[in-house]
Amino acid sequence: MKKIISIAAIGISTIIFAFAQPVSAATPPTPSQCSGMTFDNTIVGTPASETLTGTPGRDLIFGMGGSDTISSQGANDCIVTSVNANSRVFADTGNDVVVAQGADWINAGSGNDKVYGTSASAVYVYGADGDDEIRLSGQGSVANGDTGKDTCQATRTVNCEVIIPPSPTPTPTP
Repeated sequence: MKKIISIAAIGISTIIFAFAQPVSAATPPTPSQCSGMTFDNTIVGTPASETLTGTPGRDLIFGMGGSDTISSQGANDCIVTSVNANSRVFADTGNDVVVAQGADWINAGSGNDKVYGTSASAVYVYGADGDDEIRLSGQGSVANGDTGKDTCQATRTVNCEVIIPPSPTPTPTP
């Protein structure tokens, strides 16, 4: 009888401890656009649309689903928006990197920022102060460099000192 009670107690405590552990989302790998950067914090969103707010430190922020509002709080951050969503990004100060994977609206904030649009969706980027690099592949994308010496590649460019023509869309072979 003691043996059965001991085994039952071990089984119950194992179940309690197994469920008491915090659940955390899997952290995706750092995108190649952000390689070489150092991060103090990693913030991973959920599949839902939500507000994600960074810290004053160097953050790696992933949207992970839904149309998110993502705000960094300074330092040199890497922000990755959700695939095929409509996110809003406020990058704040620092030399930030934003990887836009949907039809996103981005305010890069002050600093020498880099913004990459990696989807076919239209992306709008406002570079703000600093020498920004904005490369958008989506049809209908707009890059507004604002002040500084900005390098832009997009369907439409405004306030960009260096303009790189958009890559042509490949024509399917019949």
